[in-house]
Amino acid sequence: MLDDPSSPDAAAARAFLERAPFRHIMLLKYWQAYAAATAVRWLRDGERQGVRLIVTTAASPYDRATYPQTERVCFLRAETPALARALLADLPREGATIFKLVDPIDVAAVRAALPVARQTAFVSFTAPAAPVAWPAHADVIATTMPAEDALPFYRSQGYEPDEVADYAAHRAGRFYGVREPDGTLLGACFSFRNYEQIHEIGGLHTLPAARRRGIARRLVETALAALQRAGEVPRYQVHEGNAASIALAEAVGLVHGVTAEHWLHVP
Repeated sequence: MLDDPSSPDAAAARAFLERAPFRHIMLLKYWQAYAAATAVRWLRDGERQGVRLIVTTAASPYDRATYPQTERVCFLRAETPALARALLADLPREGATIFKLVDPIDVAAVRAALPVARQTAFVSFTAPAAPVAWPAHADVIATTMPAEDALPFYRSQGYEPDEVADYAAHRAGRFYGVREPDGTLLGACFSFRNYEQIHEIGGLHTLPAARRRGIARRLVETALAALQRAGEVPRYQVHEGNAASIALAEAVGLVHGVTAEHWLHVP
């Protein structure tokens, strides 16, 4: 394990992950957010590399709520099956583990080494290689602080007010809303810096009575336009079963970036 983030092996592990930051954003952001509760292992075999992160479940509010039966969250990213097997060989076996995996090599290695059950998956979309000129819609209001009446919208998507406040104060948060002439909020979303230049669009919610009016699309396109102007990389993450959100991502011209699968091992 690498407990010293300044060690040469830790630096090598981070350099490997940052070669493809969008693909490895889960590993990078967990390492950054929960460094004190994270153990890292890096291996090399010739020109090929592999990294394993183990994060204490209790350190992450999302995992603490979603996978309370687990002891740890394990991220694995290996360039060869042999490296994946080696990184799993000394994995702690006491207590349950939730694996979060983004590559078929790692999924195959975990399934071969341990009895696991697939729990869910999240799909991340991003900008295509060919530039898209996203429009900033005139009826979308953009601010740097969240509106009070938008907080229930965000909470319905799993974002608590203190989390949203942190985005505004420390993570370049931008907040978007569409309102009726009388001021009633019809739809809202926000963007925030997830890791370095990668900014996530989240919290998207439209009042049920206002749906099918293109509000969600206008919100997302306006957020994308702002990120594009700033030279940031957009990330739009949806649950694999959310067909409407996937259709929206594809309709505005985003492309698949990475799918993260969650696999549960209970001894």
